[in-house]
Amino acid sequence: MDDRRRLRTKLLALVGVALLALCAVYVAVGPPATTYEINIYGAYPVWFWLAICGALVVGQLLVLRAISPATDARANADADATTGSGWRYGVALLLGANGLLLSLPYLRYGLFAVGKGDMLTFVGMVDSLGQTGRLDPENYYPGLNALTGVFSNVTGLDPAELVNLLPPFVSLFYLGGLYFLLDTVTDRKRDVLFVLPVAFLPLFGYENVMYSPSIFAFSFVPFVLGLLFRTNTWERRTQYASLLVLSVVAIVFFHPLTTLFLIGLFALAKAPELYGRVTARRTTRPVPVLAVGAIASVLFFAWHYTFESIEGSTYTVVARLLGANAVQSSEFGSLSGTAARTTPRLVDLLQTGLYTYGLFGLLASFAVVFACYLLVRLLRGDTELSEVSLFFLAVFVVFTGLSALAFFVDITVGFTRISRYARFTAAILVGFGASALWARSNRRWQRSTLLGAFSVGLAALVFLSVFSLYASPLSNGANGQITQSEIEGMEWVLDNRNESLLIDEYGTSQSRFQEMLEYGVDAENIRSEGTNPPIGFAYGAPPPDGPPAYQYLLITDLGRQVNPTFYPTYRSFWRYTPADFDGLERRSTVARVYDNGGFQSYLVTTNETEVESSVASPPTRTSVSSSSGSAASGSATSLSTTSGTPPAPTTRVPLEVGSPSDTVADRVERRSSEPAHNRAPTRASARHAHRSAL
Repeated sequence: MDDRRRLRTKLLALVGVALLALCAVYVAVGPPATTYEINIYGAYPVWFWLAICGALVVGQLLVLRAISPATDARANADADATTGSGWRYGVALLLGANGLLLSLPYLRYGLFAVGKGDMLTFVGMVDSLGQTGRLDPENYYPGLNALTGVFSNVTGLDPAELVNLLPPFVSLFYLGGLYFLLDTVTDRKRDVLFVLPVAFLPLFGYENVMYSPSIFAFSFVPFVLGLLFRTNTWERRTQYASLLVLSVVAIVFFHPLTTLFLIGLFALAKAPELYGRVTARRTTRPVPVLAVGAIASVLFFAWHYTFESIEGSTYTVVARLLGANAVQSSEFGSLSGTAARTTPRLVDLLQTGLYTYGLFGLLASFAVVFACYLLVRLLRGDTELSEVSLFFLAVFVVFTGLSALAFFVDITVGFTRISRYARFTAAILVGFGASALWARSNRRWQRSTLLGAFSVGLAALVFLSVFSLYASPLSNGANGQITQSEIEGMEWVLDNRNESLLIDEYGTSQSRFQEMLEYGVDAENIRSEGTNPPIGFAYGAPPPDGPPAYQYLLITDLGRQVNPTFYPTYRSFWRYTPADFDGLERRSTVARVYDNGGFQSYLVTTNETEVESSVASPPTRTSVSSSSGSAASGSATSLSTTSGTPPAPTTRVPLEVGSPSDTVADRVERRSSEPAHNRAPTRASARHAHRSAL
């Protein structure tokens, strides 16, 4: 019987490995994307995603198959002798599938930034650190940027590569720390085996692939908690305590919010000890939460409250909670406002809710059920349960409550940042609860029913975790792919714009790209808010007797695709239609001054004075020197009005808008005719030359 069981386990493992290998080969031989893809799930065939899900499910089944009557024993040695190494095959398969899933942005796109937000700024910060050797004095979480700078110097990899290469490794480190924590807090292999199929999934959505100080710091939390609970043993206590202090000190310089939450976790870690005192069950030694919490608190206030931005954020949070400050729209308020304005169909609401909040909702629901069961068992004095379950239960309750508060009320700290702690403990509670229920099931049919129901729930978690990982039309989110054309286009705009003109944008972010390409440089006309063009690109006209007014307009492939892809049945709510985009090319008041196929820059005039149409072929891309510390990169050029020998890259010649003798097209044509040897290579092309060669 045992031989037959081992054979089935090996065959199942081969199936999982074959599915994962098939996906890996397909990704390896497939070419990288050359144009913008609004949906990464559409970039690969359906069978690819089914195979990935299949590999994860097989990994879960291999772990669950290792659960047998022998794992009810206290001794790990007895459990291992009976269950064999099949569960290790499952863990390896889960890790491999996670690694492939999380590496897709790096392998397919090269540069991937969730929401085109902070990740672009961090690229600029690390790039500036490498060139100047100095950290930004206003950067209150320098740990991650300094670490990335060290990796960049050691490996020779560009920061733009590392921001997509590091997150998969950090996510895998989180899983390793979680296993270390489980191995510390329970001596029953069965508990661990029930937790692993749940916890070893990408449960945090886009945060699994996001380069962020708060996310990286959170990834250390399971490891830190494992060290904390290891200090209550006499074996190697000094070594564990030293590692604990070093880890806490490091987290302080990664992110203030993570440090604050970690201090709260230390306080909640007293729950098992307090429960033992009340019930006279002292089965666990006390952990040094006061000492470690004091160290973290002192460092937190000594470091972070030297920055005005932290003081301002603290005041804002407290004021909003007390009602003394104007409260902005919460996440729920924004969603309900959009629903009231557009009256979406029920099926669209359900789809968006499922792929946006379904994973958290399902995981939290499972956790609530099993947490209630664990709590009842603990209150009844069940000696088979460890008091440390109370710690995870307390963390789950506290952070789920805070998540609900952040969802319905804007407290500055977002729902996603808080809910990650609830997800972390929910996975553990589900596993511990299932393990406790298994131990109470004495009959074979009861255990078979439990495993069957548990496996169905796991399959649902696999589906939601995979298809909630990346933004897509399913969740009303756009792919975070950053194309080479967008980088080169924004670089051209920054180098050639007239700084006296405002810039509108649709599908890109002028402020984030300016921080990425020219970090630390004050830009006169770069904005982060109020950059949307008027509806239908209907720019108004100035007074008839006034001078003509000009403005830039930036359009990307994302901007052109978002409405038809995301809202095909809500055309009446589109701000810009395909006809509006086409009309830009025909208007006499609009001139296309740059176009590389995926990025267009227009100069718009708001009077009826005719502006010549764009040149027939795109103007040659130009750029200033790549040295971010020089004057060349410190301020942007305008469209050149020179003739003859082109000026040096540092020359700044303003665009005299409204000059009747010099049209936009004339200036663009002269610039595009500059000899190639007089144009400096673009920063983007130098940065990504090695990637294109691959």
